[in-house]
Amino acid sequence: MKPIRTHRVTFDLSDPAGVVFYPQYFLLAHQSLECVLPEIGISNELWFQSPEYIVPIVNAQGDFLAPLRHGDEFDISVRTSRIGESSVTFIFEFTRNGDCCARVNSTHVFVDRENNMKISIPAGIREHLNSLQTL
Repeated sequence: MKPIRTHRVTFDLSDPAGVVFYPQYFLLAHQSLECVLPEIGISNELWFQSPEYIVPIVNAQGDFLAPLRHGDEFDISVRTSRIGESSVTFIFEFTRNGDCCARVNSTHVFVDRENNMKISIPAGIREHLNSLQTL
């Protein structure tokens, strides 16, 4: 996985102990998704504002392996671990000097905006998501 963002731990990401407060990893993961989608050919408008479907998160998990402290520089990388009929799971890895400090997984499902029923991932989007598929 190549890094898509380099970030520095700022005060607003930290808890009183000076380490990244765990919910901030989910925020950073989502921001990274917003950065990577256009890079692989999926506009944020197509993903977040389609008149035909919505793509809510139905599952999110985090593994926190080593603390990131105020001032630390770290990379965030993203890949897909699973592309199903109607859902996709992303893995976001937070690394410092090549060592994984945290991992966030989020599963997103495509849902028809009118009837709230899951739908197949549109073919054009699936094709672009495949570029992030785990090798």
